Amino acid sequence: QQAEATSSSSSNHHNQQQQQQSLDATQANRLTLSSSSSSSSSQQLPWLLRRLLLAHMGSFRPRQFANTLHALGKLHCRDTQLVQLLLQGLSPRVLAQLKPQELANVVWGLGRLRVWPAEPWMQGFYAASAALLQPMNPAPSRAVANGSSRTYSESGCRTKNLQQQQQQLFKPQELANLVWGLGRLHAAPPAAWLLLLLPALQQAAAGCSAQQLSNAVWGLAH
Repeated sequence: QQAEATSSSSSNHHNQQQQQQSLDATQANRLTLSSSSSSSSSQQLPWLLRRLLLAHMGSFRPRQFANTLHALGKLHCRDTQLVQLLLQGLSPRVLAQLKPQELANVVWGLGRLRVWPAEPWMQGFYAASAALLQPMNPAPSRAVANGSSRTYSESGCRTKNLQQQQQQLFKPQELANLVWGLGRLHAAPPAAWLLLLLPALQQAAAGCSAQQLSNAVWGLAH
């Protein structure tokens, strides 16, 4: 009976070991990409995904460059080769084609990864984003003369143009993310660019959440 008990205990222990090994194998095969802000926890993309990115990067559109760099920041994947290739793809000509959100995402991703682009690249970024920081100065409405339909039509066109201009400017969250990213990079923007940023940030402040305001102020301080 004692021998049978010993055999049963040994069998149970062996089964537990097998179950633990199976669990460990399952956990090892599971893709776990952390977005931790600590540089010591930098993650790596699965080799197949990385290989596909490298193979298709030559056909990326501007938005795809921006989205990929933003994603690397979210995943905290500090892959030097990938980041440098993305920065090369984001040439001054390509940066000029990006929308406000995409420009903000690019700098946010770089700040998250703490990757410092070369100065010529930063100058291209400042040039591309400067036009999106320009204050809106809607033309004053002309006095209504004889209630003409033409005057109302022109007023409607001005309203439509103003709405289009608003869509082409940074939204409060985008502006906060951009400033935070620059702060993480300890960037030193040109004075002319800062003269555009500060009024835009002041105008956007009312639409920022407490966290976004805090991020923006932190970015300015750094």
